[in-house]
Amino acid sequence: MQQRNGKFIIYQILLDKARAVHSHLSIDTGDEFYFFGGSGLHNNGGRDSFSNNEVWSFNFQTKNWRFLGKSKANFSGSDPDSFFIIDKSIYIINALGRLYRVDVLENELTEFKINPFIYLFKNYVNPVFYKDHLYYLNKKGIVKKVAFKTLSNKILKTTAFYQKKKGYGSLLISVGFVFLCFLFIGIYMYLKVRNAIVISKNGLKYKSKFIQLDSVAISIIELVIIKEVAFSVITELVRKEHLSKIQNERNRNQYLEDINQKIKFLTGFKSNFLIISKSSFDARYKSVIFNKMDYGKIMK
Repeated sequence: MQQRNGKFIIYQILLDKARAVHSHLSIDTGDEFYFFGGSGLHNNGGRDSFSNNEVWSFNFQTKNWRFLGKSKANFSGSDPDSFFIIDKSIYIINALGRLYRVDVLENELTEFKINPFIYLFKNYVNPVFYKDHLYYLNKKGIVKKVAFKTLSNKILKTTAFYQKKKGYGSLLISVGFVFLCFLFIGIYMYLKVRNAIVISKNGLKYKSKFIQLDSVAISIIELVIIKEVAFSVITELVRKEHLSKIQNERNRNQYLEDINQKIKFLTGFKSNFLIISKSSFDARYKSVIFNKMDYGKIMK
């Protein structure tokens, strides 16, 4: 109702609105109205009541309801013993004489240590805060006052009053983040494979290039990238029965040279893929090792 003309303002009822409850607690901040607690009836028409744990706000400018979340606060009963308001916070006294402060705007629930003064308050009569003092009605029906800081100077703990609503926006962000992670992993794996030398049965592939090699050359490469290979093993791989020992050794050297030249052409690297060195087992003999320093990062 408008105070200036005494007329009621009719607000449109939307689907996303709070359920009707009674005995709830509320606070008006000027632009918004917040409420929580209390009891209500089930939507199915049942007569059994339920304790309301939802926290809602209504904006007087936009005329919209907003569900803030669900509260797990336990004030020892659906109805608090009494309450009073200071600024934009609601102070609740439960049936056990415990004092709480609910700051809905900041989503804070503060629990204070029990103070003996509270046991002097008459049950179910709301105290009044005025000029740093709390005026209350005692058990004998006499109005008394106590300095408010006496009741609120010892904080037991402060927690979140309600669990914030998880909307579709946060869900979409989470799904999008997971999708991007998989996308980046996929791109990384693709680039890793694309930028790697791939060995096939008839040659080597690197990026968009391909060189053809026979089965002997492929066998030499597959052996050397695993471990150091003696010259005698390479010679045995390329050996042909109708050739002499010297001819087979020349043939071996030619294979190694061809492999190095073709891989240089394939990758654009200047260093040899296969390195001939003294054997680590016996310095009198030679062996072939893989140039891991230059080619190790691009071998699949």
